[in-house]
Amino acid sequence: MKTTEKRGAGIAIGTSEKKHTLRKYFMSAAVIRFFSYLSTVIYRAAAESRIGCFLQNYIPRSARTSGTLLHRLLEKLRLRGRVLRPLKFSVARLLDESRIINACRNFLRGLIALPLYWYGLFVICFGAAALLQQGVLFFLGLPMHLTTTEMLISITAVVISFPLFSSTKNLAHSLSCSVFADLFLFRILGARREEFKDVQTKAFPPLIPVMLGLALGGATYVCPMKYYFLAFSALCVALLIIKIPECGIVGMLFFLPFLPTKALAALMIYIACSYFIKLIAGRRTLRFETLDWWVLLLMVLYFLGGIFSSNVSLSLGPMCMILCFMFGYFAVVNLIRSEAWFRRCAGAILCTTVLVSLYGIYQYVFGTLMKTWLDEEMFSFISTRVISTFGNPNVLGEFLVMSVPFFYIYFFSRKGFSKKILSLIPGGICLLCLVLTWSRGAWLGILLGTLVFFLLYSRHSLTVLLFGTLAIPFLPSILPQNVLLRFSSIGNMADSSTSYRVNIWLATIKLIRDYFFGGIGTGINVFKTIYPRYAHSGIEAAPHSHSLYLQIMVELGIFGLLAFFICIIFFAKQSISVLGDSRKNPLRFWVLAGFCGILAVLAQGATDYVFYNYRVMLWFWLCLGLTSAGARIIRRQGQRETVL
Repeated sequence: MKTTEKRGAGIAIGTSEKKHTLRKYFMSAAVIRFFSYLSTVIYRAAAESRIGCFLQNYIPRSARTSGTLLHRLLEKLRLRGRVLRPLKFSVARLLDESRIINACRNFLRGLIALPLYWYGLFVICFGAAALLQQGVLFFLGLPMHLTTTEMLISITAVVISFPLFSSTKNLAHSLSCSVFADLFLFRILGARREEFKDVQTKAFPPLIPVMLGLALGGATYVCPMKYYFLAFSALCVALLIIKIPECGIVGMLFFLPFLPTKALAALMIYIACSYFIKLIAGRRTLRFETLDWWVLLLMVLYFLGGIFSSNVSLSLGPMCMILCFMFGYFAVVNLIRSEAWFRRCAGAILCTTVLVSLYGIYQYVFGTLMKTWLDEEMFSFISTRVISTFGNPNVLGEFLVMSVPFFYIYFFSRKGFSKKILSLIPGGICLLCLVLTWSRGAWLGILLGTLVFFLLYSRHSLTVLLFGTLAIPFLPSILPQNVLLRFSSIGNMADSSTSYRVNIWLATIKLIRDYFFGGIGTGINVFKTIYPRYAHSGIEAAPHSHSLYLQIMVELGIFGLLAFFICIIFFAKQSISVLGDSRKNPLRFWVLAGFCGILAVLAQGATDYVFYNYRVMLWFWLCLGLTSAGARIIRRQGQRETVL
């Protein structure tokens, strides 16, 4: 044994020495040393410049206003202590004594305190009633109403009821000991394990679950079974969010590509109500920093654009939807205040992006051909463009370019060769789906985002990029010919898509000249009515201006565009400031990924109105808020360590 151990140790030492020697010879090469020195010089020059200092020194607004006249006046008046604090305590007391909130709490506690045999009685009665009803209809020769899936669900309900009968535990104790609950309920959703311990079992008459199960099982003749599951899921989600509003943010990030716009708006409103209840009760905080004030100003401009629109009736609906989804930014930055919740949100982004990409690839392989967004004369080699759950390939590209940079960090964060290789699979799936959108704007966006990512990821990455430029002449022989032809068509006026966009831009610029300061009003509906008066080259109708920046300016005027640009500037300042963190917090690279995703979609926004789809708009503000939340978490951790 000892000889074997020594031999193994010798092999390991010899291998490490060889690697060290190779690394030494490689790094001592004159070319490598030159590029490393050049990258260090450029990095220091950029960091020590005025722009670099601006981006790396983020000062909260509270620190800036601490010595102002307004701040001193408010301190002398003591409005916070005399008025605001007693008012807050009074409202918090009313909420704690609210019958509705207490009813929700008692209902949730009652559900987890029920014994498992109670659920077993309900499930077996529900499944048996549905199956019995189906059998009676079959015997009488009447049409059966249950589908094959509903039949399987009913049979499964009867089968799983027997283990429930044999248990003497309540639901709370079972969840605290379950492996699935440990993964989903405690690790993913962040529920506290202490709340499920020492829950006293509540005894109810067995007749209640029996009657309830028989009634609901019999009602499947009128109401399809799917509505029961939707109602049950909605009830569980509602109770969970009212208890833990952060779960709503995680769920929003995961289910956003799969839910309709109105459902997302309703969910956002519910999260906002839950957050405000916790805020007033003193269990959550509300803090504004410089970026938050500018986002709030942009929301005010969207509100004014709807109220003072050229056509108020057409602007009110889009205005409400935009304000609702922009509030997602404030919900994220105020609720996601710990590294654990940030990582849960990042995990939700990774999972949902993979699912969306897999569905897109499935469409490409087995789906119907979609040539709606193609110039068949110029691109005859493209048979289809994937849309996944977004209904448009460009919209899918906008979603993916914001999400793909997170997979870069997922790859670099893996330890070990085998784990890194496996981590390439989900990222490769998403990149393949992005390619299959055939969206040139998305391709340009992800290229810019990737370039900035590697430039900021390490100061030595410039060396790699300089060597990468040497491989550009060999790209035609590496990349597929169809991709190169599609990419090289950028700016070609022979392409109908390019000429269509250019003519719309020219017409939009003429429109902006007449509405330079105030804009035409919030929403694309107003744009559709006014655009025909400025149409160019026979394009009499257009859904939007096909440019994020032109559309913001045409809706809100020059002040709206300036407010949006200032938001992006302060967002970049806040994000980049944490990259120079001396403590080498790994969370800073996730912030970098979010920053590059936002930058990528902004680049795509130069050629497309990326806020046209409300779900993409919500995704944008959620990702921007999550990135900002990550930067603030890092800054707070640094402040705590400094104090200690």
